Amino acid sequence: MKSLPMNLLLDVQNHVAVKVLSQAAGAPVSTGGHLHGSGCGRNVLTLCVRSLRSSTSLGSTQLLEESMAVTSVSGNSANGMTVSVANPTTTPQITVGTSVSGMLKGNGTAITAGVSRTDYLAPGQARAQFTPESFGAVGNGTTDDSTALNNCFAAAGGADVYLNPAKTYMHQSVLTVGQNDTRILGGGTLLATAEATSAVHVTGNYCSIEGVTVSFSQAGATRQSVNQAQKLWVEGSNFTATNVYINGSAAAGVFMYGAAYFVLTNVYVYGTLADGIHCTHGSHDGRIIGCTSDTTGDDSFAVVSYASDGTPVKNIVNIGSYSYTSAARGFSVVGGSNIRYYGGYVVNSADAGIYIAAESSFNTLGVSRAVVDGFDIAGANTAAATSPQAGVLITNQQPSGTVITDVTVRNITLTNTNTGAASQFAIYANSGANNVLDVVIDTVQIVGTGPSQILGISNIARSIYQVPQSFLTKRLYVTSAATADPGIDQVLLLGGGAVLTLPPAAGNYRRYSVRNVYSTSLSISPTGSDQIDGAGSYTIAAGANTDFVSDQSSNWYTYP
Repeated sequence: MKSLPMNLLLDVQNHVAVKVLSQAAGAPVSTGGHLHGSGCGRNVLTLCVRSLRSSTSLGSTQLLEESMAVTSVSGNSANGMTVSVANPTTTPQITVGTSVSGMLKGNGTAITAGVSRTDYLAPGQARAQFTPESFGAVGNGTTDDSTALNNCFAAAGGADVYLNPAKTYMHQSVLTVGQNDTRILGGGTLLATAEATSAVHVTGNYCSIEGVTVSFSQAGATRQSVNQAQKLWVEGSNFTATNVYINGSAAAGVFMYGAAYFVLTNVYVYGTLADGIHCTHGSHDGRIIGCTSDTTGDDSFAVVSYASDGTPVKNIVNIGSYSYTSAARGFSVVGGSNIRYYGGYVVNSADAGIYIAAESSFNTLGVSRAVVDGFDIAGANTAAATSPQAGVLITNQQPSGTVITDVTVRNITLTNTNTGAASQFAIYANSGANNVLDVVIDTVQIVGTGPSQILGISNIARSIYQVPQSFLTKRLYVTSAATADPGIDQVLLLGGGAVLTLPPAAGNYRRYSVRNVYSTSLSISPTGSDQIDGAGSYTIAAGANTDFVSDQSSNWYTYP
């Protein structure tokens, strides 16, 4: 510091401020000089700086104090102090200022001097924006714009790609969005016309698509299985899609393949040849919110974990989504961990409305911690004539080493399930596998028509699952000979001619509550060679109420 004029009282402070509005989370910070740092939240670092500088003027030594708040920038103070944070070019605004203030000794006049500079983008200023037209795209729906689009995406890291809402950009090759922080918006349409190479492939991180249409149209198209045919194929992390219309696909509409930390909001998928929205290959930590899958060639919403993937899909939450007219299931979990479906709707699924499974044909992993809560399922299993399933189906087709466990299905309304379905609700496993564990069924309402059997059970011990009281809704009023079929839960014996026959005990999970409201004892018989408490018949006294529970083999037991 230079010596000040003799008439200037030594009262000088130097202030340096570095202001940055945002910083990439977790960016490393390095400092030089005598700096002391403290964390202030995830995205802000505050550095308090004291510079001890000696300067002799009028025989005194001055201490110059300064403070510095830094997020994502490199800066040098006027006193030679430095601070740096990695990747400063990602910062939208940097303002650096210095000021010197003093007072004239003779007349007491204050003096100040200062300078400040701002670099990079100021808040509110638009991101850099590219258009496919600037790379040669035509956007007339018939010219192949593949090269222009890919060149545009390759240049757009940290920038926007604007698709003119009045234009359709046709492509016959896979489009690759490979640069980080690319945002596609504008309302235009990306139209693929070659089924095997029809994907928009997102490999960059922090990319997003907003308000655009992603389409496929090809006469005579057939279902494809390669990733390059998935309409929106996402492998990058922190991807978001908002208000996107997927119109047609040779495979799935949205294909999350090893994707992480993604959010899909109000994505409408229509007319696919495979699933609507499909999460696989270890995808994790995703949110699917208010999305619709309409007229799909397979499941509407699917989570699938293959054994060959090595790790399950996990931590997926789907909230408030709709499934219309799927060629398979509405919502499925075919291998996965911590998968949660909340508040959804299924209308006219060809197979089960809800499907939780481990499949042998595709060698999938098991399921753990799955929740389905708050669903309206109407017209499930429309293909019951060739594929009788259920409104809700939990099934493990794998051997004992693959387990389905900790599954909760609650607050479900099943309306007009196809009468050809095997049951309204079903839980199946392979014989002797003992690999469906801890299933809770809570509050299921059955409305309208449907199969007479409420709950179908195969190779599942009664101790494994909990059945809701809401299943116990059907009564049989007996005045003559009658059989308590699998759809009946409570039997009232009303007349002297009432003779009740229990259904076969084998495989029957139900608990029949029989009440004799007549004035004399009445007889109850098992089917065939079955027995009731070791006898060929049972006499229920007048006014008595007795429950009958089978061993799922050949015996009925009375309670109390």
